[in-house]
Amino acid sequence: MKGYCKMIKIFLADDHPLIRAGLKTWIEDEPDLELVAEAEDGESAWLEISRTEPDIALLDIEMPRISGIGLTERIVRAGMPVRVIMLTAYSSSQYVMAALRAGAGGFILKTAPSRELRKAVHNVHEGRLYVDASVQFGGENYADYEALSAREREVLTFMAQGFTAQEAAEKLSITERTVHAHLTSVYGKLKVKNKTEAILTALKYGIIFLDQLTVNARSERE
Repeated sequence: MKGYCKMIKIFLADDHPLIRAGLKTWIEDEPDLELVAEAEDGESAWLEISRTEPDIALLDIEMPRISGIGLTERIVRAGMPVRVIMLTAYSSSQYVMAALRAGAGGFILKTAPSRELRKAVHNVHEGRLYVDASVQFGGENYADYEALSAREREVLTFMAQGFTAQEAAEKLSITERTVHAHLTSVYGKLKVKNKTEAILTALKYGIIFLDQLTVNARSERE
């Protein structure tokens, strides 16, 4: 038994035995993480996730039978309270966009050091977005989009950090209704349909930045 701290239940899926073995060893060495099951393909992963109901699913983005992307979409459609972190060897922003659009809460490279993986697990478990710092966003021209106001950027950043509309309203000393109005304006300006797409678009074009999203935002309330 790993002490008396509240354990985060982890599920692991990867079709490479050596990678699974390394991640399993890391999880077992962490005092607040518990490996509840593992799988080598997407279909087996779906069955094990349904059976074990983990807090976090670490999924290889490319697996036999069902990809990590497809499995994440299935988890979201089923309404399961499982947060997904996508594992991959590829740092292309297109992979990140696909993973987060499918519903993943995090994206990390298999080459990341263990401290970064731990940070990813805890950020995503607490409801915050986590994207590996090696992934490059921005640097593109977003002249076709209407510029966001400073307040709209603030609202979108709070949403990306995991705050609710009510919490963002309290932080900004405005009403929750005003927060929703700003979000509606953001969606229109960025030509998106929801919060996830707004965050992805804002990251892609450098409207907001990763280091704004991976801070321990909730500690600011203390």
